[in-house]
Amino acid sequence: MKKIIIIIITVFFAFISFSSELSHFKKGAELFRKHDYKHCLKELSYISDDYIAYDYVYYLKLKCLKIINSSEYECSLKKFTDYIEDDFPYYKELLYMLSDIYTEKGEYNKVFDIVKKSGDKYAIYFYSLQESISKKRYSDIAHYLDLLVNSKSIFCNRAILSSLCCYEKFLGHMDYITLYLKKLFTLDKESGKKVLKYMYNESFGFNNEYIMAYLAYLDNKPGDFIKYLDKYPHNNPFFEEVFGWGVSLFIKNNDKKLLGRLKILLDCDDIDIKTKAFSCFKISKKFIYDLDKKGFFWLKKAYGFFDRIGNKYYSDLSEYYLAMLCYKTGNRNGSLFYSYKAISSKLNEFDKSAAFYLRYRVLKKYFPNNAEEAKRELLHLYPDSVYSYMIKKDLDYRKYRKIIDTYSKSNISAKQKRKKYYHLYIAGFYNQAYSLIRKEKNSGKILKSFGKYNHLFRNNKYPVFYSELINKSSKENKINPSLILSVIREESRFDRFAKSWVGARGLMQFMPSTFKWLIKLRGKKDISSSDIYDPKVNIDFGAFYIDWLINYLHDVDYPLICAIAAYNGGIGNIRKWIKKYGEEDFVLFIPFDETKNYVRKIFKSFYNYEKKTNSTK
Repeated sequence: MKKIIIIIITVFFAFISFSSELSHFKKGAELFRKHDYKHCLKELSYISDDYIAYDYVYYLKLKCLKIINSSEYECSLKKFTDYIEDDFPYYKELLYMLSDIYTEKGEYNKVFDIVKKSGDKYAIYFYSLQESISKKRYSDIAHYLDLLVNSKSIFCNRAILSSLCCYEKFLGHMDYITLYLKKLFTLDKESGKKVLKYMYNESFGFNNEYIMAYLAYLDNKPGDFIKYLDKYPHNNPFFEEVFGWGVSLFIKNNDKKLLGRLKILLDCDDIDIKTKAFSCFKISKKFIYDLDKKGFFWLKKAYGFFDRIGNKYYSDLSEYYLAMLCYKTGNRNGSLFYSYKAISSKLNEFDKSAAFYLRYRVLKKYFPNNAEEAKRELLHLYPDSVYSYMIKKDLDYRKYRKIIDTYSKSNISAKQKRKKYYHLYIAGFYNQAYSLIRKEKNSGKILKSFGKYNHLFRNNKYPVFYSELINKSSKENKINPSLILSVIREESRFDRFAKSWVGARGLMQFMPSTFKWLIKLRGKKDISSSDIYDPKVNIDFGAFYIDWLINYLHDVDYPLICAIAAYNGGIGNIRKWIKKYGEEDFVLFIPFDETKNYVRKIFKSFYNYEKKTNSTK
């Protein structure tokens, strides 16, 4: 009986001890996150060495000791790296922390012995760079820096920072500093600012006004920027660059004082005419989308500069924007004059079709009797444009029509077969493509040529893949299959594993957050986030999402056009644009160039897929 009581008491006290240590660990971790390192160390000191998670406790202690610059840090780190196993999640980080200590002492033999344990080649490059810096081997600095800058390693920004901050001789190379500073700002803005402040204090190569103007630009402070812009010498070779920052800063903040300074600087001979032209054009676009008459001044200036340098395309585009602004601000004569000039200009196909639609809208508003002829001309010249669909109002997006895969026939030629294999391979049907090629006599040659992806759409601009999946999804969601094909073509070029620079994935380019939301909306518990690359799931969700957007925007005159614009630019933005510019004009005035061109491309593809399907049938 006594033994049982002793066991119960022991277990009880052990539990109390464990609970108290857990509470100390939890409190210590919270204090660490709040950057209260001294009190964090105090809390962690109450935890015994045999605590179940003592390796993490010790790790937190080391981080605190390093930050507060304690004399105990080095000794504690050495003990811990000897004791800890290499499967500890922060093992590599601890090795790098120890390497930094030996680097400061210049003991590079010990550094490389430690770094080799990590197995990270970029760590070796980084510490080799540190050694080169300490021994002033400038060619080696450049070599290791290039290896690290082109990597996605954790050492990349540290490498640039240490290289740029250390030696005047290295900083004396202006090409180096410009190149690496730009790279550093894309990786770590705060480190970039740190470098600039260091350069300002040491006056390495650049003048102080340039550095402070750049810092004001980065911190988005127009008031500070104006001060340094006024002091900046106009004959300095970097003055044009500073002027460009001023333009970008105005577009972000709409600062009137800054605009006034930029207006005065247009008369400065030290700024290249080309820079002035594009700066005026950028500023004018802000006023156009705000429907502000100030845009006339900047557009006319841009037009004059483009005319002087002989840039016909942008001078024509300036006239087109003048027509848009005149039309929306009620300037009848101006809108007529510039719209007629725009349709006779050398704009690209999309802008030219927009110019014809603008002329139709101007005539319909001021001279309705002449609008019919303008309408016929637009429909005849640009039947595949989104503007033609807006005029016709006959978008057949709910009609189900079975699409035909033109490469599914058995009696196709050898050339068509080869193209089919290319398409299957690029579309992700690797096993099927391989099994078909193995049956061919010249299978080796065909397989070797798979690297030439640029031939994919050369002879077939509007291919049809995944026809069964698209037909099924279009029938279920009552969406025209040609529309689904158009979206896939423009979004991913039928690459099922496509991933955009913003993170959109799959055939119909879903952001992971949107995909998760659709899973929840549809209640599909059998589908997970990893299914985003599955063609069956991606196409089905894409068709559902287009249908959902159309139903959500059912109260507007052009629900499909608005839905396609929302697919790229966001639902909230579409509502704002319709309210600001009107339902029949918002397509002309979409402020995002990417969304505007996206809508134009989708409806061009839609027209051609419809034409192709009908002709095949």
